[in-house]
Amino acid sequence: MSHSRTIARLPLLALALVAGACTGGPFDASGARAELRAARAVWQRERPAGYAYTVGRVCYCGQEVAGPVRVEVRGGQTVSVQPLGGQNLRPGAFDGLDTVEELFRAVEDAIEADPYQLSAGYDTERGHPLVLAVDYDRRVADEEGGFVVSDFTAIP
Repeated sequence: MSHSRTIARLPLLALALVAGACTGGPFDASGARAELRAARAVWQRERPAGYAYTVGRVCYCGQEVAGPVRVEVRGGQTVSVQPLGGQNLRPGAFDGLDTVEELFRAVEDAIEADPYQLSAGYDTERGHPLVLAVDYDRRVADEEGGFVVSDFTAIP
């Protein structure tokens, strides 16, 4: 099993966001909370009844937990989580990222963990999270984490 930084088949723009997200000094928790609240408000207004998206973890971990995967949600319930690229996925590996509400919760949990650095980005039209990059402790290597969302599609 490979434990190198794993990001497979995600758009280059999203990768650039993650790579540059955790640079600079400590993050502003109150600003991050305000951005999260604003994005959630947009999502509450604009969320479709059904949707699908691709998500991958940004971590020092194997593809069996990093993905990427294609998630489909209908009526607020996860319908499917399909690995992309033929990798074997550890059962339950994406349980915390398999709805937009779970993505918001992951961002909120990261903010509340009081990390050294955090950057989150949201879709301007629908409000759903697009990227989360977190460095929990500047003195520890290889504990950075996050996710990248791409190919969001509304499903009728």
